[in-house]
Amino acid sequence: SLFGLKKENVLGRSFFVFFPAADKNTENLMYELLTKAKSVRNKAIRLYKQDGSLMYCLLSTEIVELDNEESMIITIMDVSKQRLMELEMARLDRLNLVGQMAGGIGHEIRNPMTTVHGFLQLLATKEKYKEDREYFDIMLSELDRANSIITEFLALSKKEISVHGRQNLVHIVKRLEPLMEATALRLGKHITYRYSTVPDICVNEKEIRQVILNLVHNAMDASDEIGISVRCDGKHVILEVRDKGPGLAPEVLENLGKPFYTTKENGTGLGLPISFSIVQRHEGFINVTAGKNGTVFAVCLPVPEAGTMHLYLQDRQLTPAYQL
Repeated sequence: SLFGLKKENVLGRSFFVFFPAADKNTENLMYELLTKAKSVRNKAIRLYKQDGSLMYCLLSTEIVELDNEESMIITIMDVSKQRLMELEMARLDRLNLVGQMAGGIGHEIRNPMTTVHGFLQLLATKEKYKEDREYFDIMLSELDRANSIITEFLALSKKEISVHGRQNLVHIVKRLEPLMEATALRLGKHITYRYSTVPDICVNEKEIRQVILNLVHNAMDASDEIGISVRCDGKHVILEVRDKGPGLAPEVLENLGKPFYTTKENGTGLGLPISFSIVQRHEGFINVTAGKNGTVFAVCLPVPEAGTMHLYLQDRQLTPAYQL
């Protein structure tokens, strides 16, 4: 039942058929245990369920004698919730540290950069540097790129929503459609949309737009087909961004949201951490479903109680910014 299997589908079959390992280390460990009849206690492994979703487990084995025949008892304990909470706490600690660093040095770095940028622009207009303007353009573009990274860096240090108001998530996504379609056309991608009637929620539109674009751009990097939908489950308005890529490797899932961690050649590793931080400030969370048939990022934003249309920003219990 833990793996969604029936008894008749398991009996007489190889252990590896219905308990597929999620990584080579797990596969090698399990093969060694089964072929060499070793005993272990609480060994951390990662397995795939039949639907392709990842499960974190503790594996224990014991060699026993049954009817004068050496046998092995195998115990598999699902510890996915505990493991994900550990990962979330570690991620939040890193975000807090990065946020403190950003608040302390971000502006100090930007100030001299602004001065250099201004003088470069001034010098580039002088006739004696006419032949060197190509180099000035390169320097200015690199300074602009560094400034955009600092802007993202500073976004991690924000602790509250600056301006928020009554918004409809469907309308926000529709206003972004021309921009997303232009990017998709340029990259040869295809986006499908599915909207349901949803209630208004209290959000900062600029920040939510940033979350949507971050997730859509990531989905475009993963596959040619992207699906975007908006629905409501009664308690949350849910935006889903779905791709049909190969899914996320276990090591990527474990580092999801870690500042500066990226699998892209030119990525900064700040897009997802900022998205998680924004959603958490809105008292929501991002549900991540990763399998062999693709990945779904579901942004869940709370529906205000009847008669209220504001967010409570006072101290509150820590809640996970993302779930798997």
